[in-house]
Amino acid sequence: GTLKLKNFTSNKKPKSEINSPTSNLAITSISPDYAKAGDEVVITGTGFSALKTENEVTLGTVSVTVNDATATAIKIALPASAVNGKLKVKVLGSTAESNTFTFIPIISTLSKTAAKVGESITIQGNHFDADKTKLQAKLGDLVLTITSSTYTSITVDIPQAAKTGKISVARVGKDPVVGPELTIESSLPPTQGPPVSEIFEVLSGNLTFSEVFTNNTEYG
Repeated sequence: GTLKLKNFTSNKKPKSEINSPTSNLAITSISPDYAKAGDEVVITGTGFSALKTENEVTLGTVSVTVNDATATAIKIALPASAVNGKLKVKVLGSTAESNTFTFIPIISTLSKTAAKVGESITIQGNHFDADKTKLQAKLGDLVLTITSSTYTSITVDIPQAAKTGKISVARVGKDPVVGPELTIESSLPPTQGPPVSEIFEVLSGNLTFSEVFTNNTEYG
């Protein structure tokens, strides 16, 4: 028969790649520590397993897919079903935990596209926060009062100074995410009075009214 030998040096790994998993299991950093669902995040630390199937990662209570692993780094894909929380790595029975990881908010829709001063609207999306003090919502450059928030919705009041503009949401201390435009409608009472056709009568000719100026009296 025949025997084929392969140069062993091509399989050599640095010492950090062959240390005993879990002997010094720890998470030292998360990069990035602020990202959106679907993004790849790298967990850096020690004591991981170079065999990715031996590394179990969860974000809160949601299982996370491990894309790649070495003894000092684990690459994961952020699941859309998870919420802000701590990343946990479990290797052969030992567990390490990170600081709190937060998602970049996602704005999907507004409960209404036009509103008047004094009304409330709901910003719908994902990865907001149940603690409203951790969020900031704006209409253009105007900061809005958040009356309530969950991970999927934020309710805000429309203040007196509001003008038509884009709605944005930010986690306090982070860059904002810009959403749809909100039109601010006039809060003036509707013009009263009879229809134009009842005020004017065309006696002859082909006269039509292209524009009628009104005031706010009861007669229009």
